[in-house]
Amino acid sequence: MSEWTKTIPPDGFHWIKYRTEKGFRVLPCEVSRIGNAIIVRTLRNDTFVAGPEHGGPELSYDGVPDKSIRFGPAIPKPK
Repeated sequence: MSEWTKTIPPDGFHWIKYRTEKGFRVLPCEVSRIGNAIIVRTLRNDTFVAGPEHGGPELSYDGVPDKSIRFGPAIPKPK
């Protein structure tokens, strides 16, 4: 894979890497924007949210900001 970045990518499908209790997990995810909120949902149905009503500009999981999240390249939309 190419470089990993903290910058939230545009809407669409991308690779995501984030820390779990057992180490890092790398999965495809979907990034979408609804109003002022940014929603990132992974293939394993982990959901991260950012926005003014969701704790601020950082993606958070269950209300706790997650600073381990990195995004990789875009991937084709699954069928």
